[in-house]
Amino acid sequence: MIDTVEVCFGCSACALICPRNAIEMDRDDDGFVKPRLNRQKCVECGLCRKVCPSLQRTLLALENSSCQVGKYSGFSEHSSSGAIAYAISETAINRGEVVCGAIYDTEMMAVKHEIVSDLYGLNRVSGSKYLQSNPYTGLKDLLTKPRGILFGTPCQIAGFRNVIQHGKLEDAFLLVDIFCHGVPSQLLWTNHLKHLHEKYGISIHDEVNFRFNGGFNLKVGQYTGEAQIDPFYHLYLKRCTYADSCYQCPFRRRSAADIRLGDYFIEKGNPQSVVFSLTEAGEACIEQLVEQEKVKLRIAAYADVDRVQDANVKSVPPIERRKYLEQLKAGQSPANLMGEGKIFFQYVKGFIKKLLRKE
Repeated sequence: MIDTVEVCFGCSACALICPRNAIEMDRDDDGFVKPRLNRQKCVECGLCRKVCPSLQRTLLALENSSCQVGKYSGFSEHSSSGAIAYAISETAINRGEVVCGAIYDTEMMAVKHEIVSDLYGLNRVSGSKYLQSNPYTGLKDLLTKPRGILFGTPCQIAGFRNVIQHGKLEDAFLLVDIFCHGVPSQLLWTNHLKHLHEKYGISIHDEVNFRFNGGFNLKVGQYTGEAQIDPFYHLYLKRCTYADSCYQCPFRRRSAADIRLGDYFIEKGNPQSVVFSLTEAGEACIEQLVEQEKVKLRIAAYADVDRVQDANVKSVPPIERRKYLEQLKAGQSPANLMGEGKIFFQYVKGFIKKLLRKE
């Protein structure tokens, strides 16, 4: 049964394939998306285990694929690097296809996958969201469509690849994943919002931008915080409260997608996207964008991308991870976990760096 799988990515493939709707995707006590099995409905058909990317996966090595960098020729308000994802999506929507991607739900204060079919909706799925998405509803809706594009983390894409392979639907969907460095506990985020409400009076249901002004700056309502000072962002970047599966991720340098995308910040003042075309379908998509002059790309060295994305870095659970999760479950905020002294130190450190850059 799926609830005995040792490493769960929360991708929802098991719930999508279950013929009895015996599996629901929900967050566990630590704040991570996990399957919940109703044993009374389960008939032990084994389909869930056949599509689980923890047990079954076919991956392609990034270094053996075409690697390019560049940017969208048009304008995307919500993209923070080269906006290649926007170019792919815009072209698909203009063809009458749907796009499924992660959106931030202000009411739920969480990220989920949703289908969009117009350029207005495309703005909702654009941009980075450094939280774990619950993809089930969006992916379930996507499977009812004749054609579409799915954007997700590598584990989500690997699970969905298994599902459409089983249903012989691979030709209907283009799969695009992103470089992912791990997902934090939802508790880290919701406790941070409560702290911001108490300290600054912002609404916990305000609009959120995780890459404000094109950099690693968090904006919630009227509040803004730089990555190394904002407690949520700081602890996220320190990899303190990732899901168990993130510390043993098999997807850092391999993928089940047609295309992998990521940020490319090698050239100062010229943010771009890196593009790996992994399959024939992925190559055809990118070639079409180039021919239509929607994107401008050039060949890039894999070694540069590997260095920028830390793709070869193995995350190790910090000793204090379990303590942090228990404190979050007790209602403590990331600011409590970080401590006023550390916040002040990071502020001074950032201030000195700015002065040095000006000189």
